[in-house]
Amino acid sequence: MNKKAFAWLFLTIFCGALLFRIAALDLRPMHHDEANQAVKFGILLEKGEYRYDRLDHHGPSLYYLTLPFAWLASSRTLASLDETILRLVPAFFGVGLVLLLLLVQDGLSRLALIFSSVFIALSPVVVFYSRFYIQESLLLFFLLGLIVSGWRYLCSRKPGWAAAAGFFAGLMYATKETSLILFAAIAGALGLTWFLGRRNESSQAIFRPIPFSHLGIFMGLCVLVAVLLFSSFFQNLNGPLDSVLSFKTYFERAGEAGWHS
Repeated sequence: MNKKAFAWLFLTIFCGALLFRIAALDLRPMHHDEANQAVKFGILLEKGEYRYDRLDHHGPSLYYLTLPFAWLASSRTLASLDETILRLVPAFFGVGLVLLLLLVQDGLSRLALIFSSVFIALSPVVVFYSRFYIQESLLLFFLLGLIVSGWRYLCSRKPGWAAAAGFFAGLMYATKETSLILFAAIAGALGLTWFLGRRNESSQAIFRPIPFSHLGIFMGLCVLVAVLLFSSFFQNLNGPLDSVLSFKTYFERAGEAGWHS
């Protein structure tokens, strides 16, 4: 596939993904989970206040990232919001998944990129949650951002990519604390890749030691982003600690009977 054909195909797929995500966003009534998030955002929009709740809510990134969409729509109160404004947020990050694939075009064939973008654009689950005002689409976008940035760092060893990976990792945690499950999966995949490719020189070149300064950049950005958001930009200094304490609640609910099971 030549470069021009790839560009036109990719653009067509992107437009299709966009159409699937933004068409008639107000057609379906708000689910109670969406309304719950909308009320939390409404408080932030009207009063400029947000306080992380470790018992019944996930991280704050969804609310803070909704602010620009509300401002662009000249909405300043909860009552002035509608389904379209709110659902444009997950739709934006849902279609952004397709664009992130361009960052790995020198690591995958053009045909593989086309099929990957088609599957993301048309996946029923991905499309549904890209039209649903909860955290999942944002989490998926930040996860792919971390994977792409991490891969580019391992190949180039440029500190900028380490910073980007840390930024995405921090946003993942600030979106859903349970993203630790995803971090564990990534670590397991890297370990398995190293083990299976330990006799392959090109594979081992990717896993050469990482400078401590680059690890510091990664961890520093990750922690900084998470602390800023969970602390409501230092208005609630207990927020970051509460995000860690939330795991007690999740472990308890995972083992108890009831509707969470």
